[in-house]
Amino acid sequence: MISGTPKQIHGQPSNKKVFRNLFKILEILEEFKNHYDKKLNFSKLATLLDLSPSECETIISLLVYFQDLFTHVFTNFKLNTQIENNQLYLYTEPTRNKIYQVLTKSHIKLINDIIYTFKNVKRGQGYSLESSRSELVKNVKLLLMEHPYLFEKGENGFIYPSKVGLELGELLLIYTKSNKEFEHLKIENYVFVVIDDE
Repeated sequence: MISGTPKQIHGQPSNKKVFRNLFKILEILEEFKNHYDKKLNFSKLATLLDLSPSECETIISLLVYFQDLFTHVFTNFKLNTQIENNQLYLYTEPTRNKIYQVLTKSHIKLINDIIYTFKNVKRGQGYSLESSRSELVKNVKLLLMEHPYLFEKGENGFIYPSKVGLELGELLLIYTKSNKEFEHLKIENYVFVVIDDE
């Protein structure tokens, strides 16, 4: 994969042209919204914009660099601008509000079993909701209906724990092993409140 850093990109020829075309390409990339199964013929686009191979590489490097920056550095934050004493500042603020979810102690046990099996028995293989009638798969279906954010569907049609679901399950396994009592858990922007079953 082509990658780049600002230092590598700085000083490239035709920077004015590159940045002008970069904004055009960013506008075109917005067309991916709700059309994520489509492909953009970048070679054809580069020809239309009269970009040289080095200019193409510079633009792709910038796109990949910024994607990495906003995916890993600013995951839960957004950049804003502010003027103080005639000076322009950039500052960050959180983008995610806390999401509160209520889990019963029965849910906790189910999540614990599902994640333990996923990691140690199935060794990362997903759950097929169609071909299996096991008690565990019934529990996956139950949790999927009540807490869908804990799961995601793979390309093969199998159900896998989502990132939040996996982190929650791993944390529960630690608490279970140490016999620690807890009333709430925090994972990313989620706060899980644990209550007794009715």
